[in-house]
Amino acid sequence: MATELVNFLRGNVTNFTEIEPINNPARLVQDECGFVRGLRFTREHRDWIWITRVSFPLFLVVGTLGNGLAIVNVCGDRRGPKRTFLLGLFITDLWFLWNRLIIQIGSRLWDGAARGPDLYGYFYKVTAGIWLYLESVLFFASQWTLMAFCVDRYLAIRCPLHHRTNYRRNSLFAVAFIFVCSAVNALNVPVFYYWMLGNDFLAPGAVVPQFPKVFQQWRRMEMWWEVFVRLLAYVGTATLNMLIIARLHQSNIQVDRAPIIRTMTAATDSSGSRATNKPSAKHGAPIIPRPRHSLVRRTNSSQAANKILIASSFFFLLTQSLDFGMSVLLAFSQAPICLFQITNTFLQVYDPFRAFLVNMYFACGFMFYLCCGEQSLRGLFVSSRVKRLSVVESLIPMAEMRFPLPIIVNRSM
Repeated sequence: MATELVNFLRGNVTNFTEIEPINNPARLVQDECGFVRGLRFTREHRDWIWITRVSFPLFLVVGTLGNGLAIVNVCGDRRGPKRTFLLGLFITDLWFLWNRLIIQIGSRLWDGAARGPDLYGYFYKVTAGIWLYLESVLFFASQWTLMAFCVDRYLAIRCPLHHRTNYRRNSLFAVAFIFVCSAVNALNVPVFYYWMLGNDFLAPGAVVPQFPKVFQQWRRMEMWWEVFVRLLAYVGTATLNMLIIARLHQSNIQVDRAPIIRTMTAATDSSGSRATNKPSAKHGAPIIPRPRHSLVRRTNSSQAANKILIASSFFFLLTQSLDFGMSVLLAFSQAPICLFQITNTFLQVYDPFRAFLVNMYFACGFMFYLCCGEQSLRGLFVSSRVKRLSVVESLIPMAEMRFPLPIIVNRSM
């Protein structure tokens, strides 16, 4: 009840005037936009709530197992360029799902009818502001961590040397800064909730209050700030991914042309050395072995990070579309724009579909790491097989030295 009422109050930041007597149970009012609406919050239009009741337990199980496995695999990759951001994403996703479970139980999502207050109901009523605050913090931290991951990958492709020397320190600072900003950005949630709780506005059948002037101005500023921040994350993620794809495509073209250039250079050096009857300086130089294994591992890790980022970004853009649309609708429904009217019926129909996509994003984001990452299931099988073959090949010379094969002499000759 408290969660749905808070969602209903997200659009209730304008002044309104009574157009019916105060003792009228309908409590119809007219807001600054001229829209007529009721002040009494009801739960009559919950025909689509079954979507959340059925899907959320499945998402919770899948997200817990998958994110837990992903966290274990990422912790094993101590030198990977994607470790910090992926750990931030997976821990945030897992925390968000279990925090939302507390909210769903406290909101009596799976109760067929409203019951009287019990011990957990009283506990949730007192602590709901904390859980709602954590949900908002984790939500913004997740999308901005993905945005920082996009910036990190773009810099790794654009400026590889600078990124190689500073990526660990910069990634830790970026994740810490994102969580601090998300915590400050969501302060309005507990303040609004506990103000309503202190004024007894969260009781069943309570009338939606009119906020004081300070709260109205605060909510207006926070509403437009939320639209700006989410629009920046949404457009920035899409733009950076397109730049990364274009840069990778350009790099692939340069790599395809490189063998032709090397072949022409080698042919020129060979003809020049034959004409002068002198050995080439290139051939006379000592051969310095390169750390081939380290180079290949670093290249594979960077390619895996790019694949994970691109897949996760498109999944984010798809699943966050309805929630981003809700933020825009709420902002444009307020004065002086007044393009839409957010009603109780609209929220209770729109919210289950929005919650389904949001829960899917936090529950299934790990799949791209397990499928596209360097530590994917197929990659683990192939790498273990290669390691076994390399061990066998390394033992062959030792066996030949310790047990030389006998020399068979043909006496018929």
